[in-house]
Amino acid sequence: MSRIQLRTGPGFLLAAGVALAAAVPLAVEYKKAEFRKAERQDAEQKKVDQAIADQTKARDDSKQEGRKFEVEFRPDVVFGTGAGEELTLDLAMPKGSIAEAPGLVFIHGGSWQSGNKDDFAGQAKEAAAAGYLAVSINYRLAPKHLFPAQVEDCKCAVRWLRAHAGELRLDRERIGAFGWSSGGHLALMLGVTEPSDGLEGDGGWGDQSSKVQAVVSYVGATHLIGDFSIASVNILRTFLGGTMDEKRELYLQASPISYVDAGDPPMLLFAGTNDPLVQYDQAFQMAKALSDAGVSGRVEFLLGAGHVFSPQEMKRTMLEAMEFFDEALGPGRVEINSRPTTPRSLLR
Repeated sequence: MSRIQLRTGPGFLLAAGVALAAAVPLAVEYKKAEFRKAERQDAEQKKVDQAIADQTKARDDSKQEGRKFEVEFRPDVVFGTGAGEELTLDLAMPKGSIAEAPGLVFIHGGSWQSGNKDDFAGQAKEAAAAGYLAVSINYRLAPKHLFPAQVEDCKCAVRWLRAHAGELRLDRERIGAFGWSSGGHLALMLGVTEPSDGLEGDGGWGDQSSKVQAVVSYVGATHLIGDFSIASVNILRTFLGGTMDEKRELYLQASPISYVDAGDPPMLLFAGTNDPLVQYDQAFQMAKALSDAGVSGRVEFLLGAGHVFSPQEMKRTMLEAMEFFDEALGPGRVEINSRPTTPRSLLR
């Protein structure tokens, strides 16, 4: 599958192929000079290519030699309450880790209406084996619980992690969020919102920050005021308790793009150009907003992909996501060998 990468940050650019043509020299001496110059450039390029190859080999060797931790798995840990309901997560910890581990919060999809923490429990275990302290979380679902309940619960999970950082051997300053579909939207909200935005809720651990330091969002909506399919319009109405016309301000309040500023963490977004639920323009809008604010990161558009990626693209993009977290959170080495299956809630 073809793909296009678009990077954000200062000097926002979209790279495209450029055709080069060389004019034919008229003078023999000029030909000789150009030939010698080309030889020098070729020699320099070979040095650069060799340096890149050596660096790549060293990185790959490092990954293969890197430590693979045993994993301690604790299911159904209560991390807070929402509207009187207990909120639970599955916790995966690396055994034998000396240093404080960076954290990852996995957030399932399902149109804010279905799915659960089991969808990403396997990925949480893989991340723990690579040295992360990872959790896959539940959150309250619509239509019983409308926005902002889902955001509040995700924020509570991050605050719980920080409140228990000492006993978990977690580095509270290095926490990332990963989500798919509606979970991707919620991961973005963890990256862009502040306590002053009024979305913290009262689930517990209010003295802790809910802001994360890196975000990966797969096919997550970014601007809920837009031209959506009938299916998506119905999903949004169930999530927000009304139509776009009836609750425009609430739709804006639920849109990650509304909160983007220069203090936001690096972000990686994946989007399919044939997604019938979350049009790829959502990712492009977010990329523009992040770039204008000077936030680093990138967006990858998968040409022809829908809302659910193929198993091959799931594996490739998951590896990219983990490498992105490694760069942003700095655990040292990442070794992910899983071939993620599509969680059942992603099919919605």
